[in-house]
Amino acid sequence: MALVSIPSLWAPIVLAAALVFLASAAIHMFLGYHANDFRAVPDEDGVMAALRPFGLTPGDYLFPFASGADTRASEGFRAKAEQGPVGYMTVLPPSTFFNMAPQFIQWFAYCLV
Repeated sequence: MALVSIPSLWAPIVLAAALVFLASAAIHMFLGYHANDFRAVPDEDGVMAALRPFGLTPGDYLFPFASGADTRASEGFRAKAEQGPVGYMTVLPPSTFFNMAPQFIQWFAYCLV
């Protein structure tokens, strides 16, 4: 049984990753699986203007937020949750939403691995 060296496998590995990357990109662009994943908030400009003064740093947020089980059991937390709205929010850096290059590079690296 002959062993194949890793360097001789790089070309097929990169080719396979490129094909998976291109196929997945085509599927997502043309089949529209995620076309209805998000909706616009009412008065988008007003919501964005209301959030701007908080200086939210990029990241994921949950509201209302409970830091532990004792907080979740509190009456104040329950009242907030029942009154609503309850949600998850992802905040991106300004204007990076339209630059998909970092996400494409990460996805290709994932396909490569």
